[in-house]
Amino acid sequence: MRVLVTGATGFVGGQLVPELCRLGLELRLLVRDRRKAQRWSAAGAELVEGDLFDAPALARGCVGVDAVLHVAGLTKTWRAAEFERVNVEGTRQLAQAAVNAGVGRFLLVSSLAAAGPSGPDRPRTEEDPPAPVSAYGRSKLGGERVASEVLAARGVRLAILRPPIVYGEGDRDFFVVFQQVARGLVPLVGGRAALEKRFSLVHVRDLARGLAGAVARADLEGSYFLPGPQDASFGEVIALAGRAVGRQPRMPPVPAWLAWPVALALESAASALRKTTIVSRDKLTEAAQPGWACSGDRARAAFGYAPSIALEEGFASAVAWYRKEGWL
Repeated sequence: MRVLVTGATGFVGGQLVPELCRLGLELRLLVRDRRKAQRWSAAGAELVEGDLFDAPALARGCVGVDAVLHVAGLTKTWRAAEFERVNVEGTRQLAQAAVNAGVGRFLLVSSLAAAGPSGPDRPRTEEDPPAPVSAYGRSKLGGERVASEVLAARGVRLAILRPPIVYGEGDRDFFVVFQQVARGLVPLVGGRAALEKRFSLVHVRDLARGLAGAVARADLEGSYFLPGPQDASFGEVIALAGRAVGRQPRMPPVPAWLAWPVALALESAASALRKTTIVSRDKLTEAAQPGWACSGDRARAAFGYAPSIALEEGFASAVAWYRKEGWL
């Protein structure tokens, strides 16, 4: 089977490509910078240089492949309109190229953010109607919808894969939590109630194995959540992060009315410098929700999804990597 993969040089892609190679797949990678993908070229992958808005590159990438695995996406930006451009319009361009080339399958890596938060009493399932609360989440749902519109008209199979928070070696987003813990201070926006909110997290290696398993299932269609083997409250997450780092931080309550102007100031500074920031009003909106947990039962039944890396093990591995690389 020949598969076109986007996002191969990113955080998830770095773990995903070896998993796909282990399946014996013939890989073609759409990459913006060929130099960053030389290790995959040496391993036998074909490289196509270009991006989601390079029509000739998309055409070259899609011709002759059996499936497209779209991993690339934007998770943070200094300009909110970029979410729409990359996550929605970029997905539309790739889906159209796949249709034009006669590709039979399209697998889209989306996000729990596209579905929206969970309630306080149970994890979200695929049957719950989507209700994203952030610009990022709305853009990921928009990407799902345009892919469905473009592909359904030509009978292309579409599988939507929605991981929750992804962490692990090389990640820069959840790394902020480890950084705060290492500094000894984790503000609780909204007060002590934040400690009880439940979250799904998945280690990047578990996610990579799950995505590879989805590719291997030729008849896969529909949407699937890909959480790790256990959910945890925010209080449990911080306690486990503290154990991995070797420090239990102070967690002072911060009223929401104070957090919003701080986030706005950081956004303004990031915009002026044209740099991204993980601390934003969008993230505060997500943090204010009752929980972000999801069920992996449907993925387990459909293609044997079986994550195995517990949070304590995964956190310890991630922190060891961050220290080795000088991040912590």
